[in-house]
Amino acid sequence: MESASDETGRHTHGQIAHSASHQWGRTQRWKVMTMDEMTDQLIEQLVHRVQRQDLPRSRFIAILTGLGASATGVATLLSSADTATAAMLPPRRQPVSQPAQDHNKNLHAAHVRRQAHATQQTAAAGTSPAAQATETMSASHARKLQAIMDDYADNAVVEDPFFVAPIVGKEAIAQRKLAEMASIRDATIEVAHRFAHHNQVVAEWIMRGTHQDNFLGYPGTGRPIEVRGLTVVTREEGKITRESLHYDVADVHRQLS
Repeated sequence: MESASDETGRHTHGQIAHSASHQWGRTQRWKVMTMDEMTDQLIEQLVHRVQRQDLPRSRFIAILTGLGASATGVATLLSSADTATAAMLPPRRQPVSQPAQDHNKNLHAAHVRRQAHATQQTAAAGTSPAAQATETMSASHARKLQAIMDDYADNAVVEDPFFVAPIVGKEAIAQRKLAEMASIRDATIEVAHRFAHHNQVVAEWIMRGTHQDNFLGYPGTGRPIEVRGLTVVTREEGKITRESLHYDVADVHRQLS
């Protein structure tokens, strides 16, 4: 007759065996995938696999380094994998030629210039301070915002760690951009590194500006702000369909407080 301890021992042994088998299965899945198969996946899909512990960090680092990411960029993505919840995955990528990838990089460079220009405060000569303020907060912002939003597809998605849920659609994205334009003055965006991967452009950047006015509940401080991060931009037919931002959101909260 078996004792209760015998039965418990067999049950515990079975759980350990099942866990070991599950972990072995995960290990085998990435081992049998070639580097070409790994690099066939989009950046978000690779990050998602790290989150699921389905892709070892060392392998992830090797893949991203091979694609052209810097050590800083890889560290930023790994930090996102450690802290973020699994994001919505983009559709499977479409084959993109080298000229198309170069074109996407040029489009991204122009997009960054428009974003930085949107926070620059200019006015015509002879304009009174009151008129300048009205121009700055209305027509000028509207024109600059339109130039930025023309780059987005109607159903575009922006994933920003500052927000709990993705920002979906041009109207919602425009509201987010407008809040930034109205509160962060004289911003500069330095792209430290940029590379293309299929229909995606990965940009490592440093944003500097002045927290002048209220930003999403944070009153203006007049202090300078500096944010370092990385953005993965996905384009279809020339339009941005997805932006995934990766940066230290806790540090941003500290700077705005």
